[in-house]
Amino acid sequence: MTTEATRILETALEQRFGGTARLTPSCRLGLIAALRAFFEPGDRLAMISPLCEVVGLSTLAAGLTPVFVDSQDTSPTIDVDALQGLEPDGIRGVLATNLYGLPEALVDLRELCDRRGWTLIEDAAQILDSRAGDRCVGTFGDATVISFKKYFDEACGAVLCRKPDRQVAIDTFLAQRTERTGVKARARARILKLARGAGLGRLESSLRGASAPRTVADAPTPQNTRVALSRQQLLSALQSDDPVEGMHEALSMDDPAYRTFPPPAQLERLAAKVAGWDRLADELRASGARLRAAASEAGARVVDSAHACLLAVPALFDDRDGVVAHLWRTERLRIENIYNPPLTDWLPKETFVDLRAYPQRDLRWSRHLVPLPSAQAERCGRGLRGYRQNGKTASLDPSPRDTTTRGPDHASTMPRNPGTTTKTRISSDDFLGERR
Repeated sequence: MTTEATRILETALEQRFGGTARLTPSCRLGLIAALRAFFEPGDRLAMISPLCEVVGLSTLAAGLTPVFVDSQDTSPTIDVDALQGLEPDGIRGVLATNLYGLPEALVDLRELCDRRGWTLIEDAAQILDSRAGDRCVGTFGDATVISFKKYFDEACGAVLCRKPDRQVAIDTFLAQRTERTGVKARARARILKLARGAGLGRLESSLRGASAPRTVADAPTPQNTRVALSRQQLLSALQSDDPVEGMHEALSMDDPAYRTFPPPAQLERLAAKVAGWDRLADELRASGARLRAAASEAGARVVDSAHACLLAVPALFDDRDGVVAHLWRTERLRIENIYNPPLTDWLPKETFVDLRAYPQRDLRWSRHLVPLPSAQAERCGRGLRGYRQNGKTASLDPSPRDTTTRGPDHASTMPRNPGTTTKTRISSDDFLGERR
């Protein structure tokens, strides 16, 4: 797809991160393209388990096997020391996900991958301007995937490649898998642009299909946050001749247009937003600092990094659901990007390899971490000022009986947290009951 806005966006990414940039309709499609270009079917990819389910599904759609390795005890990032101590066991690469804007130990991961001949893929979907060592996150990988949705509120992504011999494979994949927007979508985008330029905010919201604020009664039931998934349908998709097509329904569970390019008017709007990249990063650093202080005052343990520009401040609370419900009641604030349970408890056990020695760490990140959105620092801080841990002093560590999170043979459908964004369920009855 070639438009002036596309060229502007790709050039901006290349200047910031290096490599060759290709705009993609979504980050997940960019991730699949990168994985297809750098790996062979059946290769194993090391990653942590407290991740968005889309990362796991994209890895499977690319024909690879996720290998779950230990997260650190102090942050939901890869424990490089533990990874170095593992036998390679067929691992061909590492996926660094930089959750919430927290940079992975990318200097060490890059050195490890170079020494072992592995490929390093950076998932920078939740990164804006964090740093690892003296370099920007997003510049370490053989390939890097970008999402504009998280920070710029535009459904679009990109993939950057730093190996010219793999660029052809990425371009071929994208040419075969992407779609152009239809005439109606382009016309609607143009009307949105005109409405915004005329200051008609309500008309723009109406055209976007923005829903009215939900009441407390509309809030989902507390507990876990994964969508229901049919083991049988997922395994059938993986056995198809083309897993990308077989898994289309699962991959589109919260983004039906993940393979369709935005219309030119939307790309123009995104290009204008990207021009303010540095300003947005400065604002998020300042709001993140205020939010870290508010979370600490509310009794949370804050996972911090001096070099992070945080999408969301990762704060550990004894009562995660209580905090999420409180922020919903007091501020109507929905908390997104809670990854509970770990992917090892969500994916069918036939689809991954579990090499973790310390699964309790993943339980901690899944059960107790509340990602407080930096862009909503004022509302979060206001809500947290009215919340305290109610005198609780219990350890945030899982109970001694929680010695593993290997996926069980079956489980019931999991309800969702109050205040989280409910994703569209993947299919009909198959996806509502049986998960494995």
